[in-house]
Amino acid sequence: MQSNVPKRLNMANDYQQKKLSLAQSQPALVTHIPHRSIDIAQENTIRITALKKNTRSKKNEGARGGKGYVIASYVCLLLFALIQGMIIYAQKTGPFYDEAIYATAGMRTLEGKGVADGYLVWFAGSLLWPVLSAIGYNIHGLVGIRAVGVLLTFVAVLFSYLTAKNLFGVKAAFFSVLLFIFNGPLMALAHLGVYDIPALTCTSISLWAITRFKNGHRFWLCVSAISLAIAMIAKYPIGLMMLPILGLLITFRQQKSITDVFLFLFLFAAVFLAFFLPFQFQVGDWLLWSSQNKPTFGSTEAMIIGAQLYWGLLPLCASLLGFCVAPKKKEALLLWLAGLIWPAYHIISGNPVSDNKHVVFGFLFLYPLIGLFCAYLWQKKWLGKPLVTFLCLIFLVVGAAELYILDSAWPDVRSAATYLTNDAHPGDQFLIDDAWPYTMSLYAQHKIKDPWAVYDNYRITHKENTQSICAYTWYVDEKGSYSWPDTFREQIKACHAFIPVYHTESSVVELGPDLQYKRYTITTTIYKNLHATK
Repeated sequence: MQSNVPKRLNMANDYQQKKLSLAQSQPALVTHIPHRSIDIAQENTIRITALKKNTRSKKNEGARGGKGYVIASYVCLLLFALIQGMIIYAQKTGPFYDEAIYATAGMRTLEGKGVADGYLVWFAGSLLWPVLSAIGYNIHGLVGIRAVGVLLTFVAVLFSYLTAKNLFGVKAAFFSVLLFIFNGPLMALAHLGVYDIPALTCTSISLWAITRFKNGHRFWLCVSAISLAIAMIAKYPIGLMMLPILGLLITFRQQKSITDVFLFLFLFAAVFLAFFLPFQFQVGDWLLWSSQNKPTFGSTEAMIIGAQLYWGLLPLCASLLGFCVAPKKKEALLLWLAGLIWPAYHIISGNPVSDNKHVVFGFLFLYPLIGLFCAYLWQKKWLGKPLVTFLCLIFLVVGAAELYILDSAWPDVRSAATYLTNDAHPGDQFLIDDAWPYTMSLYAQHKIKDPWAVYDNYRITHKENTQSICAYTWYVDEKGSYSWPDTFREQIKACHAFIPVYHTESSVVELGPDLQYKRYTITTTIYKNLHATK
């Protein structure tokens, strides 16, 4: 019995060792208890992911909203072009005095006679627009001239929109272009064939390029300088718009502005001198001529101030509100002051000529501020949208009234000019006070060899005629802005040779001494000399 005890102990030990080795060979089951910090991190990760998705969705909504404003802005531009096309197609007004001058000068220039005729001596600009005007006239008469003007003005409004977009964003740019196309002086200028139009287009491009250059390459500075130089070549006084453009350049660039200003002036001077030097004597004569001839057309100082208030008071007040909400006051102040340049010029100089056209150059700077104010107001919850809508209605009504007044500012002599052109013969000579609308028609139909076969009030009073007034074939008496003096009418009566052969009437709307716009009737009578040889 005692001999079996060790054996049992050995067997027990072997069993325990096998059991232990078997337990060690089996993988232990471990229960993982997560720490609280891991749960918090996971919750934060979920929240951050959700926030990113929310931010991304808001950005997409903002992008879609911005795209909507962009599309609406281009719809406004197309609406502007459509309205202008309807106006010029309707042909409710005949050729404006200046339109006829530039078209005739352009026809002579295309024939190689423009410089010899001496237009640069008394034009306040180059022959750039006259050539474009003549091309339009050769294509489709007066409609062709005005179509060229509408095309260039469309480009000016487009770059005005892009300027507002660069300065204040797409929403402000939308309201800017929406209200700008309602502006009466702009609407009237767009279909008027005068050299303010290419000057306006190039000024708009120059302003846009400066805002594009704000944080960009100096290429845009070059574009701005060259565009403004071309604007001044088109019409010399537009060089005044260099002041606000350089002011914006200095504000944008600050420490780098000295180099930029010198580069701008160098390019501007180089382009302008390339035009000026070949014609320096005629352009110099223009300076002398313009200093000696300052027509007022009967406008008093009160009438000049009143006209500036009519055209510019509403945009100036609305843009001042835009200045108040502008984030960068220096830039906004320069834009607003630019709108005062031309009113100050006309009031100080006492010169009413082209006042309704010049104010449009200031509007290029004012309307981005107006768009900014409307965009700011539009975001207000309660009265914002109704107030913006009401403001748009005010601009629309005022603009329509201004357009009606400006499109009725000169007599329609198309019927009289057509009669005279049909009945005249080559070699006839003419006495016409409102000469150029008739001269354009006569020259285009080859009834006169050159424009100088027609003698107007200026040429007669300056003794440019070489023969007696009783020897002229035709005499036209239009009691308008360029009417014959009473002494000349008495001389015509003393000839006992002219009999009336055609009579017509046309109405115009003009500002009176009481500062109210009134409608007047302009009578036009064509006389023929019975004793003149054919």
